[in-house]
Amino acid sequence: MTRILTIFFCVCIYVCSFAKEPLQNEDFTSEFKKLNQLESIIMANPNFTVDSVIKEQPQLLKDLGINSETKSNIGDDDPMKPAGFPAFWWGFCLGIWGILIVYLITDNNKAALNKTVKGCITATAIGLGVYVIAIVGSLIAAAATSPY
Repeated sequence: MTRILTIFFCVCIYVCSFAKEPLQNEDFTSEFKKLNQLESIIMANPNFTVDSVIKEQPQLLKDLGINSETKSNIGDDDPMKPAGFPAFWWGFCLGIWGILIVYLITDNNKAALNKTVKGCITATAIGLGVYVIAIVGSLIAAAATSPY
């Protein structure tokens, strides 16, 4: 059986090696020149923001193909819901990684970080509780089946 699976795997790899797509050799220099121009305008004038440049020179965005009406999903209006999920659940489901993600998304929002840490602590407490119950249950089961 293992020989058959090994041969099947080798045949799959062999067939997949022929399924190559040719690389796209497009020239993106003109798009990057326009983007660099927008960046240089913003960097040269520290009091300018991207929004003010968009209002004063909308042709830059038109040439870049960026829609000024588009809004990012990450930068949500509600700081207690980074990327659309409540901050508590980031910590509960992802633990320390969730705390890091909320820290980076909300730009060090103390209230959101506090809820994320509470979610992480809650998940840890529940996990430890389940672990202790499993250990106690296995000890009771072992004691019940012991001949002594």
